Amino acid sequence: MKSYRKELWFNVPTRRAFLNITHQVEDALRESEIREGLILVNASLLHFRHLLYPHHQSLLQ
Repeated sequence: MKSYRKELWFNVPTRRAFLNITHQVEDALRESEIREGLILVNASLLHFRHLLYPHHQSLLQ
């Protein structure tokens, strides 16, 4: 099974924004040279847990 991973980073001028990343995903798919299967696009918010639980003890360890 072939796999391919690419991280895309976006900086936006506001706290929240809607971005159309279709072209970047299509470019990544072309780079992968994978012709059939599934593609997973995942928004990974690593800092999100700190926003929700800034004082939670298990996150501070």
